[in-house]
Amino acid sequence: MKTLILTIFFLITPVFANEFISSEEAHRLVEKEKALLLDVRTLVEYKLKHIKGAKRVGISDVPNKLSEIEEMAGGKEKPIVVYCLSGGRSANAKEILEKAGFKRVYNLGGIGNWKD
Repeated sequence: MKTLILTIFFLITPVFANEFISSEEAHRLVEKEKALLLDVRTLVEYKLKHIKGAKRVGISDVPNKLSEIEEMAGGKEKPIVVYCLSGGRSANAKEILEKAGFKRVYNLGGIGNWKD
């Protein structure tokens, strides 16, 4: 029940003043700076399609997995590129991570924004 409530909260929370980065900038961060590519969608969505090399932590799990995310990224100073289906969940994840002290969190928006 708690997970359901958190999921609903994150899905309906309005997103204000959240900027998206371009696909080109996301590629540069991943390739040159070894940024963590973080998919915050559901496991079903991830299994259907995800960006190669992305790690998945569902949006409802992000607040409880901050230590794991920090370890995956290599520290709170390292860049993280977050994405979801359309940009809402990734915006919420960005906010959570920044409030937890992560310094370089970037929102790609939806998975469709990633250009190979």
